[in-house]
Amino acid sequence: MDWWNSLSSIEQWLWGFVFISSGIFIIQTALSFLGFGEVEIDTEVGLPELSEGLSVWNFITLRNVVAFMLGGSWTSALMYDPGSWIWAPLTVLVGLGFSTGNIFIAKNIKQLESQGNLSIHDAVNQEGIVTIAIDPSMQGRGKVQVSVSGRSVELPAMTEDSKELRRGDPIVVYDVTEDVLKVSRITSIGE
Repeated sequence: MDWWNSLSSIEQWLWGFVFISSGIFIIQTALSFLGFGEVEIDTEVGLPELSEGLSVWNFITLRNVVAFMLGGSWTSALMYDPGSWIWAPLTVLVGLGFSTGNIFIAKNIKQLESQGNLSIHDAVNQEGIVTIAIDPSMQGRGKVQVSVSGRSVELPAMTEDSKELRRGDPIVVYDVTEDVLKVSRITSIGE
């Protein structure tokens, strides 16, 4: 307790954030190991999209906020010097580094979780069927079911065909771009 009382009020605040963020991180990690994942919350607030289909809300998750707080709070508490200002930008940079690292790790774990050792590029030249309609001329995504490496999987797909691909239409995969299959309708003779 003597250590705590020897700290200035700002240092007590900084160490308080360390204890809180570390505690939340430990609880969050324990829950993850027990099988409780991130809860998805509908966040339709109208923030601008960064690029096609990529919203600011894709990066602002509870897990990323905790990672930012964890890295930033430890940096600020350990680097704080009342006679210097360098600790403040370092706090932000380390916090952003922790969040970026968390995004990278989560993305890679999500790929393992959803696809295992499946390589989406093995779907090229495979035949399948449309499960969710696909808009023509690369205007929208749908889904197709194909057999890849002996597993039947449903994957996102787009088409350059001029007509919509409807549910149940037979398709062939001819390319993969950014984890989205490019497909074309298989036409029977005489069509």
